[in-house]
Amino acid sequence: RYGIAKFAKAVLEVPDNLERAVASIRLEELETDEELRHMKESVAKMQEVVGLTLEKFGVREMSVEGEVFDPQKHEAMFAAEAPGRAPNTVFHVMAPGYEIHDRTLRAARVGVVKGPAAQRAPSSRDAS
Repeated sequence: RYGIAKFAKAVLEVPDNLERAVASIRLEELETDEELRHMKESVAKMQEVVGLTLEKFGVREMSVEGEVFDPQKHEAMFAAEAPGRAPNTVFHVMAPGYEIHDRTLRAARVGVVKGPAAQRAPSSRDAS
């Protein structure tokens, strides 16, 4: 069941690179370049095929935005204030995480909401 975990983790470079390829295309270029539109459609089809193939073997992308930070599933890349959001929750996903069956294969790289500044404990210097 988990025997392919190392291989599956290595294969995750494929969807990562396909996503980077799509993200690198500027909207104005798509409007004017027919060949680029065709290439983007081809990459989207490939993303779908790769995703379905990974799912056949129990590998799926995790949906983590809004979750409470869990070091088993998330790798915090930064923390920032985010008004209106609960402290210690994921508010930005830099790179998706993946599970194989019920285990984390690769943690999602995320931004986490910073909690309110802790109240400073009075020191002995404050007493004087």
